[in-house]
Amino acid sequence: MSQRPSVAAVTVVKDESVMLPLWLHHYGERLGLDHLVVLDDQSTDGSTEGIAAEVQQLGGLPGGTDFERGRLKAANQTARRLLDTFDWVVFTDADEFLVHDPARHDSLRDLLPSATTPAIGPLALNVVQDLEAEQPLDTTRPILDQRSYGYFAPNMCKPSTKRRRVSWVVASHGIRSRFEVRDDLFMLHLKFADLERLKVTAAHRRGLNAQDGRGGGSWNRDDVAQVFERRMRATDFGAAAEFDPGQVDRGSLNVQTPSGNAWRTTKMSQLSSMRDNPVVRIPARLRGLL
Repeated sequence: MSQRPSVAAVTVVKDESVMLPLWLHHYGERLGLDHLVVLDDQSTDGSTEGIAAEVQQLGGLPGGTDFERGRLKAANQTARRLLDTFDWVVFTDADEFLVHDPARHDSLRDLLPSATTPAIGPLALNVVQDLEAEQPLDTTRPILDQRSYGYFAPNMCKPSTKRRRVSWVVASHGIRSRFEVRDDLFMLHLKFADLERLKVTAAHRRGLNAQDGRGGGSWNRDDVAQVFERRMRATDFGAAAEFDPGQVDRGSLNVQTPSGNAWRTTKMSQLSSMRDNPVVRIPARLRGLL
């Protein structure tokens, strides 16, 4: 493997007119737009038209319990193809952004040569909005100039980056290989970064669930925005400590599945993470990386 390995990135989208441009900018700037693949599940909002990345039309994913199987089948097939050319492949949702620790590396690509497992995962922070002090999010401006807080989300420390043809499973929270959660790699998840956008996203997901059953119970909740708002209004942001990777037990973040043939992140719902984990200040050194 070269000192600075080649890396491709993949995402699956459906009507992501807000987040897809940000995803393309973020990963395109770091990896090159010609290294990005967008798997399009029949978008109707025009968001995948005329973009510089490769777009692959999926022809419609199945609904119900087959939705995640279909989504991961497409992602795994694409990753296998890309690994014929690239050293590593990243797979994230359109609102998930990997960033390196700038105190230890110059780029995402610079941290990969030290990996010892076929796949690696980040320490994940769900970025949140201080409803009293922070304005609605403008995705055309640097995100971390507008948002300063988040909370640690163990279930999001996914094996998102791999160098071997091992399959992602369990909605990409697992993989058929051991993986290491790194303390020099972060994921900034923007699903909860803006209350009004969260309401729109939740309604969109409920509509898709009603249409074909995809996502199961987690997609048809109608209270996620209300729970989030209550949690944020009850938070003392001034008391938030800066997130410290050294305080995380990384060994507890990936566990073997009951079948024994895969490893996955700690099983914790998004709402449980939101309720139970303290709000922290996003490390200041990450500013400028998103």
